[in-house]
Amino acid sequence: MNEIHSINFRYLLIVKEMSNNTESGELAMGVSSNLLKIISQMSYEQIEELAKYSGVSLLGFRLREEEIEKFIKMTNAFKTNYILSIQETREIEC
Repeated sequence: MNEIHSINFRYLLIVKEMSNNTESGELAMGVSSNLLKIISQMSYEQIEELAKYSGVSLLGFRLREEEIEKFIKMTNAFKTNYILSIQETREIEC
């Protein structure tokens, strides 16, 4: 469980850093602008407590099985654009 705490803590600190740029923070970290705002206002101690007591990973996997399979078969030149296009498509659908 200590590994989950450590991963969550690092992730939350990165989210807090990324909150300065809402648009890139949303895309890169997979969180809403509202959540970015909340985390940006949290103290170091509050982030530590959330990471410690959550008990589960706060990171969400954003790719489906078929998307990963397609990604694996792709040449490196197209991989980043492919991932970004998946995220943009999902934002439009919402």
